[in-house]
Amino acid sequence: MVNAMRYTVYLEESGFSKDQATTMIKVLSEVMLNNFSTKQDIKISELSLSSDISSSITALKEELSVFRSITKEEFINVRSEMKEEFANVRSEMKEEFANVRSEMKEEFTRVDTELQTIKHDIKALENRMTIKLSGIMIGAIALTQVLSKII
Repeated sequence: MVNAMRYTVYLEESGFSKDQATTMIKVLSEVMLNNFSTKQDIKISELSLSSDISSSITALKEELSVFRSITKEEFINVRSEMKEEFANVRSEMKEEFANVRSEMKEEFTRVDTELQTIKHDIKALENRMTIKLSGIMIGAIALTQVLSKII
């Protein structure tokens, strides 16, 4: 303490003995020396803290860079998986549509065949009815002829 003598004088003027004042100044000097920070201590702490903060910022930037890289890679993987899944779904849909088209074509062919069969059956029925009607008409004409001779 630079002003230790002056402080001792102040204490003596306030009623302390010379020994009391000297002892008190020694104790206070020692407490201040061991427990108080000097401007130099504060400067050193500031520099250390500034260095720590800079190191922390650098470390955070590195971690953020790694995180960005990992995230970017994950997005690329997800996009790739989605692309693959969409391609699979498209392929499955094309296959299913082809199956439905094939089934519909088979069904239409079957229905068309049935219609042709029904048309053929109707034509055959028409021919049989024409023959039967012709026979009935011939019989009716013959009957009319016979009845006209009888009457």
